[in-house]
Amino acid sequence: MWEYGDPEGGFNRQALYCKLCKMRMLGGITRLKYHLARIPGHEVEICKDSTPEIMHIANKAIEELEGNRDYNKAKKAQFGKTGGISEEGSSVASIPPSTSSYFVSRTTAGAQPSIKSMVKQKEKEEADKLVGKCFLWSDIPFNIAKNNPFYQPMFDAVAIVGPGYKAPTYEELRGPILQNEKIDCASRLEELKASWEVTGCTVMSDGWTDQKGRTLLNFLVNCPRGSMFVKSVDASAHVKDATLLCDLLDEFIREVGPQHVVQVITDNAANYVAAGRMLMQRYPTLFWTPCAAHCIDLILEDMGKIPYIRDIVESAKSITKFIYNHSSVLSMMRRFTNNRELVRPAITRFATSFISLRSILVCMRDLKTMFVSHEWDDLSLSRKPEGEAICRLVSYQESFWVGMEEVVAISEPLVKVLRLVDGDKPTMGYLYEAMDRAKEAIRAYYDDSYKGDDGFQKQLQIWGVIDQRWNNTLHRPIHAAGIYLNPAFSYSCGFRFDVEIMEGFLTCVERMVVSHEERAEISKEMEIYRMSGGTFGFQMAIADRKTKMPGKLH
Repeated sequence: MWEYGDPEGGFNRQALYCKLCKMRMLGGITRLKYHLARIPGHEVEICKDSTPEIMHIANKAIEELEGNRDYNKAKKAQFGKTGGISEEGSSVASIPPSTSSYFVSRTTAGAQPSIKSMVKQKEKEEADKLVGKCFLWSDIPFNIAKNNPFYQPMFDAVAIVGPGYKAPTYEELRGPILQNEKIDCASRLEELKASWEVTGCTVMSDGWTDQKGRTLLNFLVNCPRGSMFVKSVDASAHVKDATLLCDLLDEFIREVGPQHVVQVITDNAANYVAAGRMLMQRYPTLFWTPCAAHCIDLILEDMGKIPYIRDIVESAKSITKFIYNHSSVLSMMRRFTNNRELVRPAITRFATSFISLRSILVCMRDLKTMFVSHEWDDLSLSRKPEGEAICRLVSYQESFWVGMEEVVAISEPLVKVLRLVDGDKPTMGYLYEAMDRAKEAIRAYYDDSYKGDDGFQKQLQIWGVIDQRWNNTLHRPIHAAGIYLNPAFSYSCGFRFDVEIMEGFLTCVERMVVSHEERAEISKEMEIYRMSGGTFGFQMAIADRKTKMPGKLH
């Protein structure tokens, strides 16, 4: 919990200041935990600025603390001077009540369960049953218990109130509670907006078509503190025209503040590309960057047009189409593959095709066994031309499986890059290196699997597809600046910055920084950064180079 408290004078850990509300308190880290958890009493006021997420963390820490106290008292009662028997004749002493320990399970590895949590096991089972009924009767997805940050804090707060707690009514939920949440949400958004002045931000625009055929544009803003949706605009009359599209983006940039915007990200359609170029002319300090996930998907699409790859993909599609269009074959496939699925939806349409290839390859032995089994022979489909063709392809055409293994090997590095850029974490500092590693993985496959000129020619063909999209569409100077400023790579043994990376970084500096004095200061700081001087040389900073995202370092 020390990340939320500052010791007074930098060293007095018995006197702390809360980083959230700036309140001074005596008593050390324990008082800070109760303060952040908003638990009244304990000789400390509650923190009015504590968020539900921080409350949950603090409650967990308090639970662990009280659990250790309970366990120590029980041990003393059992092995103390009374010979292990308390005054009441039980084998353990009475434990002070701790409401949260009744219901919240221990999360520390090897921690002992509290005495009261064991006594209250039946009550806990009944409570769990009621929670389950609420989920089932209302069709609430189970993953809420895993992904919703307010799930456990909700029960912690109820436990703190204690018996007699009345759940909010329908009117309260749709009235004051909804309005208070709206106020809290607006407050969090204001915190995000305040951070733009320090870190800058990225404007993102994503288009989609609704059931009425209208083209809607979503406008979002991303920064290191998080992303926020701002508005949606009906752009049915604008989306085809690059100038009007540029005007919509321009209007939104002015709402955000041009001085805060570092880059604008859209998809790679020709009208967006033209609008992005016009924006860079209107705003000399910002960059337009195409959507990386869309670009990687286009690379996979281009790879799918290469004849030998296209043939494998089409043959694999014929297998999955045949199996999933016939319920009897689908049921048999699931039995033989132990309920594995061949078709697995992925991030994009073309990624789905290549990921399905891997699923089929993993099930190769099971599929071969299925199509030569007596169960298959007993089906009428096995004697029809379509069934006979699929059976020959799966069971007897070994060249098909060899080709599939090759296609999976050369597409998987790019699918990994697609997963990287489509995740929640910032990837600007990793994309450049990820693309290089994907190309090297493809080259290594052909070096190991092919001898002679054939493998080399295939490698050049795949590299040509990647380079065409990377050089002409995806790559921007800001990607080079990202890897230059990423300590995970810049301080790695054997890593060298080539001319392209340095040119990209300096291009960003010249475009984004107008003042000659600021450029001169950046030049000095570049030398400190490259030589690992100043705070970059501290042991904490060195240890965090590969474990923390850029921007989160000390």
